[in-house]
Amino acid sequence: MPTPPLPQPAGSASGSLPVDPPSADTLPSGEAASAEENQAENQAENQAEHRSRDAAHRRNTLRVLRRVPFALLRLVLKLLPLGAFLLIGNGAATLVATAPHTQLVILAVTSIYGVSRSLWLLMDMLLAPRAPGVRLVEVSNETARFLIGWWGWLVAVLTVAICITDVGRILDLPARAGLAITRLVVLVEHVLVAVLIWQTRRKVAESLHPPRRLRRRSFGRVLTVLADRWWVPALFFDAALWFVWAAQIRGGYAKMWQLFLSSCIVILVCRLIAVMLLGGLDRLFRVEPGVELQHPDLLRRAGRYYPVLRRIVVWALSVAGAVVLLQWWGIPALGFFTHGTLGTRLVSALVTVLVTVVVGVLVWELVNGALDRQIGRFNDTNQAMRAIRLQTLLPILRTLLFVVLGAILLLTVLSEIGVDIAPLLAGAGILGVAVGFGSQKLVQDFITGIFLLVENAMQVGDSVTVAGISGTVEHLSIRTLRLRGGDGSIQIIPFSSVSTVANMSRDFAVATVSIAIAFSEDTDRVCTMLDAIGAELRADEGFGDKILADFALNGIDSLGEYAVAISGTMRCTVAGRWPVQREFNRRLRARMMEDSIALPQVHRTLDLPALPGLLDRAQPRTATFDQDTSHG
Repeated sequence: MPTPPLPQPAGSASGSLPVDPPSADTLPSGEAASAEENQAENQAENQAEHRSRDAAHRRNTLRVLRRVPFALLRLVLKLLPLGAFLLIGNGAATLVATAPHTQLVILAVTSIYGVSRSLWLLMDMLLAPRAPGVRLVEVSNETARFLIGWWGWLVAVLTVAICITDVGRILDLPARAGLAITRLVVLVEHVLVAVLIWQTRRKVAESLHPPRRLRRRSFGRVLTVLADRWWVPALFFDAALWFVWAAQIRGGYAKMWQLFLSSCIVILVCRLIAVMLLGGLDRLFRVEPGVELQHPDLLRRAGRYYPVLRRIVVWALSVAGAVVLLQWWGIPALGFFTHGTLGTRLVSALVTVLVTVVVGVLVWELVNGALDRQIGRFNDTNQAMRAIRLQTLLPILRTLLFVVLGAILLLTVLSEIGVDIAPLLAGAGILGVAVGFGSQKLVQDFITGIFLLVENAMQVGDSVTVAGISGTVEHLSIRTLRLRGGDGSIQIIPFSSVSTVANMSRDFAVATVSIAIAFSEDTDRVCTMLDAIGAELRADEGFGDKILADFALNGIDSLGEYAVAISGTMRCTVAGRWPVQREFNRRLRARMMEDSIALPQVHRTLDLPALPGLLDRAQPRTATFDQDTSHG
């Protein structure tokens, strides 16, 4: 590998004389040997490349020189029939034709044909599409056939134009008619040339490309771009040459060169300005790795607007370049924008609309960025509930913001293009009032939904009771909520029907335990049993994570004639309320059976009428029936 250059002294400037490369004496022995070997290898490679190139040139030259006699012989053999045709034509003109005009026409046609045929045969000698062994130009068979075919068309059209001109002059054709026909035929010739340029633009560009070692440099890249665009000036000159010739413009060719050079200068300047502006735009939208880590969404937002801004810059430069180019060509394009009313209003409208769009985009991005950052802060600070609430409101807020900004932009554009927006504003106000009166329920749904969402009254997944219906919230829109009932049914409730919301999924839940025992039982023993069951559940691994606090005994709630009611509560998680309450009741029943705790029994006395067989007795009989009733 080549050794790195030695550092320059501190006092040397960039404009000082070049420093000689370090010699082998100033380098260590290993580096010096490596440098000498690399230099020797590079010299050997260059010499081998030059030798191979020279050998190829010699082989090609010798091959062409060997083919020249055979190509000339082939040309002579093909010229013999043409010479015979010319002799026959001249003989017919002098011996057969008697009228002078006829003789002149025959001589003119035969001479023009002989010249055009000779031109075609010369090209056929160089390309030889059917005889590659004597071909003097190194091209493929397909390329040779393509070129000889187009050469035949171009020569034929040119021959027709010359024949029409000469024969028309001989036959006293009006000058204007002959000139018109000639211009038309020459126009066809130029159109054929343009089609040929378009079809061969890629192959010619590939052949014009500089060598690979030169393409890596700035000058080589410029040459590559010019080679790829060679067909643009070719088409320009093809069209300009016919126009100058057909219009008979004095000094037209000088004017053509002036237009061409001015166009090249304007295009080059616009290209340089575009490179600078697009480079600055790329640096402006380039996100550094550190910033990208802090703002992960910034790259996506920047990538959303970069193509649009790039396209706007390109179009603006194209319009500016076209205006300058027209002005340089002599067309007062700048006056349209500076002195004309229409141009001035057009520029003012475009600037106003552009500023409005930029301000709207900035407001949109700032608001959305602030909302996203706020959600990120909520997630980082473990405020998941607030983050979910803001995410629920985010689509609604974005829709409202988009509608407001879109309405402002639309009204601004209509105002700038000359539309009177006062009737539109008045009509919109009247329509808004009419819609408000006609859809009060819809407005009420919307407003109530906004406040319920803002106040975080419910979220998706909460178990709630609204409008007398209980279920799990599956979807919240701006107008309705959707509940999934315990039986699997879907309940769609408009917000206008929601007066109260009972949310059973917030913070915690309470498992309630209530029992009624016989009046004769020891209440202290039952209360101790309830506390013991609560402690067991709290210590149980399967239920301990669902319980937030110890069992809280409320005590004796009520005393009856036959029963005593005792209750207590246990604070649980939202999801653990029902499992804990069911397990508590199961264990309570088992303990009550184990400790023989009696449930209350109700004694009822029924007076039955005397039986017919006992009417003789003085006292009526009384039958007592006991009926047990279980409470729990």
